[in-house]
Amino acid sequence: MSTTTATHDTGIDRVAVDPPTALLVTPPQAAAMLAISRTTLYFLARDGDLTAIRIGRSTRFAVTELEAYVTRRLATTPPPIADR
Repeated sequence: MSTTTATHDTGIDRVAVDPPTALLVTPPQAAAMLAISRTTLYFLARDGDLTAIRIGRSTRFAVTELEAYVTRRLATTPPPIADR
């Protein structure tokens, strides 16, 4: 899996992630895959919505876990107010 970092006009670094080929990804890669901040990713792990894997002092997230999280969210997210 290759990644690139680009700084936008806002000065914020974004991590671009190619389609995953690895079983595990780093927190910045996982956050980019979900289009959320790294802080939000850690909150989801703390609250038990995502399972983080510790390998030594490193934290990783399983790609299958990220996919399962999105599937769970899609199944439980109510329709937008305009469609009700």
